[in-house]
Amino acid sequence: MLRPGQRPALEWFLTCLRGRAHVHVIDKTGYVAARVLELFTEEPSYGAGTSLGRDHCHAVLALRRHTGFLAAFVDLTRTRRVRLISHAAIDRFFAAMPADLPALREVTRTRVEEVMVRLIDEDRAFPPPLEPLVPALAETLLFWSGGERSVAVVHDEQSALTRGRVARLGTFLAEAVSPAPPPLRSFLQVDSRDDPRVQVADLLAGIARRRTPELKELLAPYLQARACCTRARQPPM
Repeated sequence: MLRPGQRPALEWFLTCLRGRAHVHVIDKTGYVAARVLELFTEEPSYGAGTSLGRDHCHAVLALRRHTGFLAAFVDLTRTRRVRLISHAAIDRFFAAMPADLPALREVTRTRVEEVMVRLIDEDRAFPPPLEPLVPALAETLLFWSGGERSVAVVHDEQSALTRGRVARLGTFLAEAVSPAPPPLRSFLQVDSRDDPRVQVADLLAGIARRRTPELKELLAPYLQARACCTRARQPPM
């Protein structure tokens, strides 16, 4: 559908979906930069990385260029898989930390070690630190519920969206928007090979991900314009 000769089919596809589809895009570099602050300077929350969390945009813009530091953060948070704190990974994280960013002054070794212990112990208050699907699902629910209705979600099978995580996200959102209806009514995972709803969503997501200049006008009605640290990719319909 993205080939030049298929432009009429692409325009037809996007026209048919107008008002029925929405794409939430996440910029991965900005997402990781925001997670540093959300994990090490505030209490964990299923609102982190969403419009319900703190606005870290100015700090994120400053952090984006420090790719070595962000890589050290990713390496650090992945050490929980071995069930032990990696003091070497913590050393690399602090060695790479920029010294001139005020937002990082609250990040102490004690705090980092405490967070890592909680991650290793699988503290349920923590959403997975490097998994953008959770905040993407939250933003999708907030968009479609609009403070007026509860939404039934049909999603392709994803191991990151466990029953427990989805339930905790649903509880958090219900409390956050009360007295409006809870955003999440139900959540069903399906095989994307057999469900046309998911297949259509995947097509739209793929088109949005390839945002070339000639598609900018066609895609404008579908893309969520949000703060710099949380932009779209996951598009449950």
